[in-house]
Amino acid sequence: MELIVCGDFNVNYFNDNSRKLLLDTLFTSYSLFNTVNFPTRNFKNSSSLIDNIYINTYTHDFSVQTFINGLFDHYAQTITIKNILNPIPRQALSHNRKFDSNSTNNFAFMLNFENWQDVFLEDDVNLIFNNFLNT
Repeated sequence: MELIVCGDFNVNYFNDNSRKLLLDTLFTSYSLFNTVNFPTRNFKNSSSLIDNIYINTYTHDFSVQTFINGLFDHYAQTITIKNILNPIPRQALSHNRKFDSNSTNNFAFMLNFENWQDVFLEDDVNLIFNNFLNT
């Protein structure tokens, strides 16, 4: 299985420390490696690399870029993975519900035949909610 894990891990990869070592050890145990090597956050004249993208495959040609949108002090990262072969999708069974005035009226009519006594005679809001869902 190929994995991509991304997020703000609040571990600065520009500094060697125990948190970085623990995070690397965790990701390495899942064969994941870091792909970001540029600042991902700038704040008050300092830079850090705390937002990261980890992948577990060396077989794909990939590139990672920063996207500065000017809204936050964190920059977004994008990963572009090339030479991915998409498997031929299997045909799956699907069910579509039809929502129109006729089906809505039919649903409201069928609700009249349900027993709502367990909902209205209960005092505990959690039991009321669960009884409603069960009905």
